[in-house]
Amino acid sequence: MTYTISTSVLKILYKLLEYHRQDADTIFASAGLSRTDLSNDRKRVNYQKAWQLWSEASHIIEDPCFGLKTANIFHPSDLNLLGYAWLSSPTLRAAFERLLRYQKMVSEFINLAIEETEEQFNVILDVQDISRVTMAQMDSGITILFHMCQSNFGHNLRPSAVYLAHPKPPCQQAYNDYFQCPVLFEQPVNKLCLPAEVVDTPLLNVLSNINLITDKTLLDYLDSMYKENTTSRVRQAISRLLPSEVSIEKVSQLLHLTPRTLHRHLQAENTSFKTILDDLRFRLSKEYLQKNQYSITEIAFQLGFSDSSAFSRAFRQWSGESPSQFKKQFRFSSL
Repeated sequence: MTYTISTSVLKILYKLLEYHRQDADTIFASAGLSRTDLSNDRKRVNYQKAWQLWSEASHIIEDPCFGLKTANIFHPSDLNLLGYAWLSSPTLRAAFERLLRYQKMVSEFINLAIEETEEQFNVILDVQDISRVTMAQMDSGITILFHMCQSNFGHNLRPSAVYLAHPKPPCQQAYNDYFQCPVLFEQPVNKLCLPAEVVDTPLLNVLSNINLITDKTLLDYLDSMYKENTTSRVRQAISRLLPSEVSIEKVSQLLHLTPRTLHRHLQAENTSFKTILDDLRFRLSKEYLQKNQYSITEIAFQLGFSDSSAFSRAFRQWSGESPSQFKKQFRFSSL
């Protein structure tokens, strides 16, 4: 299978090369990429090309731990809209849920997973093929996750532990200095371990001015990666129609299909128009309620409901509780 990644990831490598006074333009040109390509948040490249660039950087940069220097040049906005969605999340748990939901926007080669115990909230950074990942990539990935957590929670946040799959490097002390926690090497997976109590703490550094369109735009981008899938095309069309009234007739018109043909295509994918609409509305409604910045009436309007009562009935069917009950869990997030 061919995997792709967003050029936003390569923008981080470009900045790392510049940080170490390397000719980033020439190195990227050898891979057929320019600085302009890195500014296109819709451009994607084959992972093989990305791996070759990271391998070249690892060859010419003398510091074997240069991946840790990502902390000096990275900001969540480097991930474009996904980064701003992270910064607008009310808790670290909500931020990671978003990251897991939209991670394919960044890379199809990397898979994030969450593993929880009573004491720890563990974020696992898995890859499709460990033989095609450099040590610097692993270090940069874990550093980005931790740096993003600190951007939201504050710089006093410390991990419980960090696990890395690569061998112990000669500059081991650099890892201890940066993470300020036990760092274990030659582990089965790359893993960032956070104290369980911090992930549900309401965050103070939240971008409250991120509007309701954010999640709809993220879904629209993600769906555009898989245009051949009718389900994705329908979800994208619904996202375009909201907050106006949504119907299978309107969606069919956008897709240049008859309602009957659309129904048949969705049936072949084991789904239905109502299922897709309900799923999208439910996912967006949870995001909006977690932000605790919008009234239930405003959310109902954004999701295309006729009134708040209709939205409340639907939300109770989806979740087993009312929007107000769900919202109370995040009542302090905007303080």
